[in-house]
Amino acid sequence: MRIIIGGDSTIGRALSYSWKEKGISFQSSTRKPNLVNPQRPLIDLDSKEWKEIKENKFNIGVLCAGITSIDKCEKDPVFSKKVNVEGRKELVNELIEKKTHIIMLSSNQVFDGSKKLVEAQEPTSPISEYGKQNAELEEYILNFPKTTVFRLTKVIHNNLSILKDWKEKLESGQEIFPFKDLTLAPISLKQVMQSIEKIITNKAYGIKQLSAENEISYEQFAYDFCRQIGLDTRLVSPINFKDKFKGSTAPPEHSSLRTSDDIH
Repeated sequence: MRIIIGGDSTIGRALSYSWKEKGISFQSSTRKPNLVNPQRPLIDLDSKEWKEIKENKFNIGVLCAGITSIDKCEKDPVFSKKVNVEGRKELVNELIEKKTHIIMLSSNQVFDGSKKLVEAQEPTSPISEYGKQNAELEEYILNFPKTTVFRLTKVIHNNLSILKDWKEKLESGQEIFPFKDLTLAPISLKQVMQSIEKIITNKAYGIKQLSAENEISYEQFAYDFCRQIGLDTRLVSPINFKDKFKGSTAPPEHSSLRTSDDIH
């Protein structure tokens, strides 16, 4: 039996769909009491409630749950650390006792963005609170055998909030203002699903990474998006991050990771 911890997340929902299609036996957790049923156990990292984990044995656990907003982590580092580090560490302990293969979803935010295509074994160097919390949990999980840290760059999907916001504005004739000086290394949900299956099938432990090889600016991303949905590229008005957020820390120059050969 497998379990998705954080089944309400985008990757959690995609995994649920994929595993259901393949006839794989799994449960997918929720933290919303109204959604709880025998296939959707309650797991809440804030209240540390996970009865299903205590009472059952899972051979695979994919850890998608947590506060993934960089902004929310910066604004409330105490609460976000309670969830992302303290809550997840305690949950990991429960799973380790049951010899579950834990796959922790992590991010390129564990690096400072000073170089392209960062290798998996390079020391972490986070600058954001979100990145620091992920790096701390990574280090903890990697102390245990048969665990996997799976770092992802920007996952692109139809429900991505920035794309929904851009589409709404463009369709109503409003300008959008993507950053010229902020990059992403976009990957698809399909790529993420395929790599998770390879991690499970190949028992690929340790640090694994999935990234686009080439980085693009959010400016280019916006132009590509406009063309894809057939809307007016003249509504794209690129700006500089450092001009909009004067006095703030400069954005990372790079966002790409070196993809692991055995999961690609």
